[in-house]
Amino acid sequence: MDEAANPESSRVDNRVFVLILQHPHEKREPLATAPAIVATLRHAKLVTGLSWPNLARPLGHDADPRRWAVLYLGSARPKASADRRELLLVGGDGQPVDNPEPILRGLDGIVLIDGTWSQAKTLWWRNPWLLKLHRLVLNPPTPCLRRWGE
Repeated sequence: MDEAANPESSRVDNRVFVLILQHPHEKREPLATAPAIVATLRHAKLVTGLSWPNLARPLGHDADPRRWAVLYLGSARPKASADRRELLLVGGDGQPVDNPEPILRGLDGIVLIDGTWSQAKTLWWRNPWLLKLHRLVLNPPTPCLRRWGE
């Protein structure tokens, strides 16, 4: 996307950096949304590949993994609770973390994985440093209209 189509002044000035790790095959998809996200957000980066030794490599500079989260693609199913947030911070057991606000406020960035489920799982397992990041899970208020895997 060129600057004329998306001038810098119209970009969203996001506080939390968004790093998108894109599977190489996803780059060829005509409807890929990752480039549009990066073009829309002032603080975002898209990196295509299969594996990196640590967070700093795709990011391009040193970063503290304790101040980063990854949008988790596992089968976490938070128990029914009064917490109706659309984005949950979960522990290793897939359950929401008590008092997530201090962690969420302290985040420097979020890693998103771009690809099909199979491609995303490949990226997840080829990059064990992702396990050091906090995990975020989408918790939409209504079910998705699309049935995955069909």
